[in-house]
Amino acid sequence: MEEITIDGITYDMVKRDRISWRMPNMKELLSAVDYGKHDPATSMEGFASRNYWSSSSDVSDSLYAWGADFEFGNSYRYYKTNEYYVRCVRTDENGDLVWGESSDYPMTWEDAQEWCKKQ
Repeated sequence: MEEITIDGITYDMVKRDRISWRMPNMKELLSAVDYGKHDPATSMEGFASRNYWSSSSDVSDSLYAWGADFEFGNSYRYYKTNEYYVRCVRTDENGDLVWGESSDYPMTWEDAQEWCKKQ
């Protein structure tokens, strides 16, 4: 399979479409936050008051990636070997973001990327 990634979205160049599940980038993850709520800080079903990974690495230090705490909706820079939850996303044929199920257990950033690819 020939793939390219643009802005965190992987495309299958043979099929010319987007590959299904992936980790959300930080902008997508924060789009689920409702700052008027806490515990969890969202109106969306499927999020718990936990820390969630994004696919966004810290540009100043590749050992870190960005994530969000869904108890209060804060964003943090996490060491990639720490273990947090992940909620995968995909983009449907209309370009709309679709949220998948949350992981049942915390995992490292690298493991979260692989977990999403298998959903």
